[in-house]
Amino acid sequence: MVFDKYGINDGLNENNIKVIVQDTTGFIRIGTNGNEINKFDGYSYNSYTNLKNDPYSLISNSVLSIHINQKGMLWVGTSSGNHGITIRKV
Repeated sequence: MVFDKYGINDGLNENNIKVIVQDTTGFIRIGTNGNEINKFDGYSYNSYTNLKNDPYSLISNSVLSIHINQKGMLWVGTSSGNHGITIRKV
């Protein structure tokens, strides 16, 4: 078995990881403490963060838990409450 190591030099926003899950579309979702959710496709990272005055962004950047339910909904537990996100297949 071979393991690869990824960190901030590879595009991850922070090395303090709280939770890692694989969603229904195959992406890896990484929740960090204070620096949002990172979505990893095996090659690069995209991040999702709290944007002030945007009701569709994360409630808080301090991600404590991530859960994928049977319907494919991504539930994010943050220091400011829970947030549901619909995952769309492309």
